Amino acid sequence: MDDRFKRVFDYRYNRERWANWRIGRDPKAPWLKYKNSIISATIKKTVIAKTTQKAFYDCKSLRSIDLSGLDTSSVIDMSFMFYGCSKLSSLDLSSFDTSKVTNMIAMFSGCSNLASLDLSSFDTSSVVFMCTENYSYDYGYHEGMFSGCSKLSSLDLSSFDTSQVTGMSGMFYHCSSLASLDLSSFGTSNVESMLHMFSGCSKLSSLDLSSFDTSKVASMCNMFYGCSSFRPSTSLPSTPPR
Repeated sequence: MDDRFKRVFDYRYNRERWANWRIGRDPKAPWLKYKNSIISATIKKTVIAKTTQKAFYDCKSLRSIDLSGLDTSSVIDMSFMFYGCSKLSSLDLSSFDTSKVTNMIAMFSGCSNLASLDLSSFDTSSVVFMCTENYSYDYGYHEGMFSGCSKLSSLDLSSFDTSQVTGMSGMFYHCSSLASLDLSSFGTSNVESMLHMFSGCSKLSSLDLSSFDTSKVASMCNMFYGCSSFRPSTSLPSTPPR
């Protein structure tokens, strides 16, 4: 494979490889050996995915992507799908069927240049995992769903049903450009951890969490650490941090 083909990688040539890619203990997409060279990815003809876990993991050169042909209706695990795609500036996932997905851990974590993200079609009613509780002093809380998305100034999560989610630690960790966030659709009755959930959201000036049910939350440590723009009107959960 020459460098030109490696750099503009068209997954229409890899339909069979994706179709035969199975969920494993630590699955790796067959094309990830080229991850440092891929700058563009396209799936226009239908490709049925069984998993998308780590599909574009750490593809730091990836700048554009068209997944309109990817059928995700059977996918259960989307964890780390775009993790570390630090050159990706926009992402339209409006064609995704996420009705069966249970795992979205770190799906966009480390997408530090991502300024536009369309999740309008996302059905998260089956999702249980949006973060990992494996804290590392080397990496910090970088494994929340949107952690490190420092260019996102707005995020529409109005379609999100989080009633099954058990952990939200680091979910918006260091989303330092977020000026507002509407979480009124969030159900948190099963959430057990909110550590560093909004830590580093330095431009977030107001946040209404009055509807949050925190009866099962064991820790809110540093939940609002570094939220230096918070105004007194910010409504916080009624249950105090433990």
